Amino acid sequence: MKHIYLFFVCIFTQSFAFANHGEDLALFKVQEFLTHNNLAVLSTINTDGKSPRSTLMTYAQNENFELYFYTFEDTIKYENLKKNPNVSFLIGHGMIVVQYAGVASEINKNDRVAFGEFVKAFREKGISRKDPCLKEEGIYFYRKEARLFKISPKHIKFSNFNHQPVKKIELFFSKNGIKHVQTTGDLSICNPKGFVR
Repeated sequence: MKHIYLFFVCIFTQSFAFANHGEDLALFKVQEFLTHNNLAVLSTINTDGKSPRSTLMTYAQNENFELYFYTFEDTIKYENLKKNPNVSFLIGHGMIVVQYAGVASEINKNDRVAFGEFVKAFREKGISRKDPCLKEEGIYFYRKEARLFKISPKHIKFSNFNHQPVKKIELFFSKNGIKHVQTTGDLSICNPKGFVR
């Protein structure tokens, strides 16, 4: 009887370790994909509350899957964000796509910590060397009319359409962080940089 008990304990322990490894791999895949891409389509809701508006944007992210972007106060999307902070991002590379839904909050540039995290995220990603708006060491961040945003995620869906069935990772978030991770397919063949291996 004791041997049977130990057998099931071993099986449970191995299954738990495998589940944790699978979840860690899923988080790694999504984070790597976000890191290796710079452009996304941002969608907001127009002030009429009905029609959507989509814009191509550069973005950066942190280790908590929060996204950063900037705009200017004379843009339509800024007016949209003031009225409705719910947004979605679409990030694609070849046949791999991330659908990202979240809530945008404006960063106060007088908040040194929040502003520092924003600038750090963009510079670590190297966008300051690629984005013409940031070619002067991010001086646009300091312009009076610049508006900086951080997006807190609600749901992220990673899909690799190079495979059938499609390889999928879904991350569900609460206010305290990741609430649930759901995967479909063998993630070991799903290269986050957008290539198949």
